[in-house]
Amino acid sequence: MARFDRSAVSRAHYIHAVNQAWLLINDLVFGVMALFLVRNHAERAIQVVHRSSLLLTGGDILSSHLMWLMGWPSGFKLNANFDAFLGANFLAGIQAWRALTDWLSPANVYFFYAVVTSSVFGLSMMLAVLSDLLSVITLHVYVFYRVAAGLYKSLADVMSSLWKLFRGKKYNVLRKRIDSCNYNLDQLLLGTILFTILFFLAPTTIVYYAFFTLARLAIVTAQLGLLLTISLLHHFPLFGLTVYARDSARLPGGIRF
Repeated sequence: MARFDRSAVSRAHYIHAVNQAWLLINDLVFGVMALFLVRNHAERAIQVVHRSSLLLTGGDILSSHLMWLMGWPSGFKLNANFDAFLGANFLAGIQAWRALTDWLSPANVYFFYAVVTSSVFGLSMMLAVLSDLLSVITLHVYVFYRVAAGLYKSLADVMSSLWKLFRGKKYNVLRKRIDSCNYNLDQLLLGTILFTILFFLAPTTIVYYAFFTLARLAIVTAQLGLLLTISLLHHFPLFGLTVYARDSARLPGGIRF
């Protein structure tokens, strides 16, 4: 076994190498434990996966919240026609995604065993596969978020241009600056009408954008939790803390929090 009376650099390399080997062994052990745990409760695990897949595909949660948004959410009255148009299109997208997942549902068992079998390469491998599978299952939420974000951005850009029109300004694309501009009465009248229409459509757009942003944020938070667990499995200074607990003088420079 290597001695600790060497230079600080040698001790640092030794501690890093042993720590990585220890973490690798722990990762493999935890993966095998997870494999046997899931195999011993296979039926219950398959039921949980099936319910989770139904939950993540948005059959109930997204549909119920969209139906709530299509009414008067929290007493806040939205534009009825625009609200019904957006809600109907998003509901149609959910139904299409649900039909696709139902068609692929016989393969859920194979996906389940593929995820579980990946744990033989370590618990971090299984968590990484789960993170990727979560991205695939919730792909429709990402698409809805991009559509709502694009709609909101387009609305904001047009309203910003119309607001410049009222102030006698315009954006110079070539010089990339805002210049003064003289508009005639017809242009101002048309701009006023368009701005009024977009102003009353803005609350509905913002509500849907905020809703899908929160849905996307919840999924990203779950993936960040998985990635944080993977990072702890790969980079946690377990051996360094053990050495520090036994004899802090053996550490090169010590540990600072």
